[in-house]
Amino acid sequence: MFSNNEKISAKQLKRLIVIDLFSVTGIIVPKIAASVLGKDGVLGIILATVYALIFLWILFMIAKEINDSYLQYAKEAAGSVFSFIIGLLYSIKIIFSGAFIVRLFGEVIKATLLEDTDLRIIILLLLLVATYMASKGFEVRARVAEVIYFFILIPILGLLFLGLKNIEVSNLMPLFNTDIDKIFSGSYSVFLIFSLLDLLLFCIPMVRSYNKGKKKTRSVYSHVAGGILIVSIFNLIIFLTALGLLGSKEVSDNLWSTITTLQIIEFPSSAIKRQDGLIMGIWTLSTFTVISGFLYYLSYVGKEMFCISNRKNLLIPALLIVFGIAIIPMETEQ
Repeated sequence: MFSNNEKISAKQLKRLIVIDLFSVTGIIVPKIAASVLGKDGVLGIILATVYALIFLWILFMIAKEINDSYLQYAKEAAGSVFSFIIGLLYSIKIIFSGAFIVRLFGEVIKATLLEDTDLRIIILLLLLVATYMASKGFEVRARVAEVIYFFILIPILGLLFLGLKNIEVSNLMPLFNTDIDKIFSGSYSVFLIFSLLDLLLFCIPMVRSYNKGKKKTRSVYSHVAGGILIVSIFNLIIFLTALGLLGSKEVSDNLWSTITTLQIIEFPSSAIKRQDGLIMGIWTLSTFTVISGFLYYLSYVGKEMFCISNRKNLLIPALLIVFGIAIIPMETEQ
């Protein structure tokens, strides 16, 4: 349909943001919120959403000055050395964030679907598929997100609603039992998961309608902000369901509290015995989109930094670097 595979619509960007953010935050936000704020974690998630929307507004204020690419803008504004440093810092962030997330997803898949498979094999397969997707361009990532958007969100939402009827209300009360300063500091810990939004500086200029007038630019912001709100609503539902079924202590002690919650929710019919495996199988589809994003951005930044004609030439080195770090023993529980 489109000949340029680096241009997407505002709607595609919104769905890409939802898939990328929810795939990660849905697993780890319950533990973070419960660890720092206990039952008041719901307040932390709400405040973190407010911070994310403010952060998004700041990013859009910067992005409106970008005509071609973020690093090119930095080069024109402050010189090539500053642009190179910015690119290097982003590369380091992308590498370690990508390695942690692929390791996290690898451990989740091993725990729920492939218990007898070596973790390194799972991580390598995730990276190989994600590298192939990244090689196809930004628009392909967006199209994949569009295809799997409802296929992922609706079953997860349906299962969580089934769990809501079994929650222990006493596990959710009392609220407002945390000092106000701790609520603000704890909400910042939750917000850090949204810090990956700064990668929007690289992809906002790829939206076809961006900088085509104030109305269209506001429309792009509204789409992305709507995506953040959708992710936050899902995180709130997951947190409340996990807290109501498991209790604050188990949620805070268990990185896999979302997985545990899905395991104990039962379908009305006995036709499906391992609904957690079914949901994680669906969730796994989103992991390829998320991981391919890190590989894409890493190759994109490298292309800008070293003036390489084709960013695809950097995908295999990017895969090897992320794989090498991801297989280093690490405590994802921390």
